[in-house]
Amino acid sequence: WATGGKVLGNGKDFDRGYRKPIVAGRQKNAARYQIEMARRTTLELQEMLEPYILQRNIQEHLRDYLPPKREFVVCIRPSTTQRQKYEKFLLTDSVKRAKTSGNALEAITRLRMICCHPFLAEKRNDKEVAAFLSVPCAQEIMQDCTKLKFCFDLLERFLSKGHKSLVFSHFTKELDFLQHVLGCHGVEVYRLDGNTTQARRQQYIDDFNSDDSECKIMLLTIGVGGVGLNLSGAARVILLEPHWNPSVDKQAVGRVYRIRQKNKVETYRLLLAGTVEEKVSLFLKLIFFVSHSMLISLSLS
Repeated sequence: WATGGKVLGNGKDFDRGYRKPIVAGRQKNAARYQIEMARRTTLELQEMLEPYILQRNIQEHLRDYLPPKREFVVCIRPSTTQRQKYEKFLLTDSVKRAKTSGNALEAITRLRMICCHPFLAEKRNDKEVAAFLSVPCAQEIMQDCTKLKFCFDLLERFLSKGHKSLVFSHFTKELDFLQHVLGCHGVEVYRLDGNTTQARRQQYIDDFNSDDSECKIMLLTIGVGGVGLNLSGAARVILLEPHWNPSVDKQAVGRVYRIRQKNKVETYRLLLAGTVEEKVSLFLKLIFFVSHSMLISLSLS
């Protein structure tokens, strides 16, 4: 796009000449010749891109203005009910059609919803979710969802230490579950999603960032919590599931990790072990290592 295809060629040329050799050399079972080919291809790509890329590292250039930041990836064992419904869905016609047609988005989305909560193994409308959440006891909501239980325990820990926290999710229904559980325990939260008006949104942000705010937790959909929000009043970030595009998660964390942040920032990425979430996370690591290997020499040159 930036060079009109004059540098890297079209998509097929790039795929054949660069992406496939580099990815092949990154596999754990790669042969020696594949590893060497990946190294040579990476160096060639670095030299080709160097005149066109100027990269700046936040930690390097703003370290005098930003506090330390740590990131944790937490793999959580699914509950028995989650595992059963997850494996049951893998045997459905939807998954079989996805394998043959190559259009797996719908099936993957359903698997991700099961990772959110086993109640979402079937498609649920808002009325069904509201009826499910009419149960006054939060323990019944959490007993079949280990990720929800872990997130709640983590937030309780943050509250006990006086930390403000942001919780991001791609799914409004998952935020519904968490908001209900917190409400059952008398915990006040602010919530920003597509239904939040602009006036109410700014009111929540201003109050949340103030030092004397009684609300310590804000729930956000990943789209609403993207570029443009300043939520430096918080110092803890929980990402309930990974996004296919790593820059989206970075933008979410960037709502907290910015100039004027005075506290150490911690990010927690929650994954359900042995599921599509873990596979997405591994895929994102591969993307990071490939892009990082290409750009690291450019920043040092």
